[in-house]
Amino acid sequence: MSEPLTACVIGASGRMGQEHVAAYEACGVNTVPVILKLPCDQTYVSQTVNIGEIVSICTPDAYHFEPLWTAIHQKKHVMVEKPIVTSQSQLRILKEEVEWDSNKHIHIGQNFPLRHQPIFAHLKNRNFGEIYRIEASYNWGRTHKLFEGWRVKDPDYSLVMGGLIHMVDLVLWLTGLDMEVVSAIGCNKSAPGFPNHDTVTAQCRLSNGGVCNLTVDGGTGPRQHRHQITISGTKDWVHTYNLDETDKQACIKEFVRRIRAGGPPERDFRATEICLEIERMCHVAAV
Repeated sequence: MSEPLTACVIGASGRMGQEHVAAYEACGVNTVPVILKLPCDQTYVSQTVNIGEIVSICTPDAYHFEPLWTAIHQKKHVMVEKPIVTSQSQLRILKEEVEWDSNKHIHIGQNFPLRHQPIFAHLKNRNFGEIYRIEASYNWGRTHKLFEGWRVKDPDYSLVMGGLIHMVDLVLWLTGLDMEVVSAIGCNKSAPGFPNHDTVTAQCRLSNGGVCNLTVDGGTGPRQHRHQITISGTKDWVHTYNLDETDKQACIKEFVRRIRAGGPPERDFRATEICLEIERMCHVAAV
């Protein structure tokens, strides 16, 4: 029988923090909920992440990096709400920090629930032939949330990092292809007063030579929170979308299974890397 695990959930009072606590409890993991006062106090963070074998980070986006960095230094498995980091410099530091773990004992996961959504998951093994075109979009449909809670307190909150990243990860996971960002532009028309782009579209070159268009739409009206994807291949094609609530706990439960199984952990930061490049190009195009 495997040793019992303990998870420290930082930001446990928020909606996603509560999902993490419930997921760990469902897996039989001892859970220590932590309510972190912001901005983070380094001493308190260091003491907090020292609890147990797993650290879950459910703080607002701008406060992910410090507990993440501390947890990795203390050799903890880490599950982070997306995005795992919010800047290119943080991503570089993260990659440098995990290089020392040559045997890859530390699991570092992100919560991407669309992988587990039935309408998308069954496409994973579908034979599309050579994929030559993908269209993927994240319709926010909840404009009021940009002006409520922790998001309104973050002048750098990004719909690319907070929304579009789900579709980027889904494309990478479904197809096994990589992509290079060719161009990206944004505008602010659907959420007047929001300090950043509320709508962004990016054009990417797939690693097999195909094309991919990615869009996050900050408007689309009430009750229109939607994830949609079109995949065109030489043998098959699909256009589908999801309006249902996603299972916010599925990735966390899979994360626990991976740790218990003792296999090689998944450390995939590529979706974050691509979205940071989209953000960079948007700001360059706006100048």
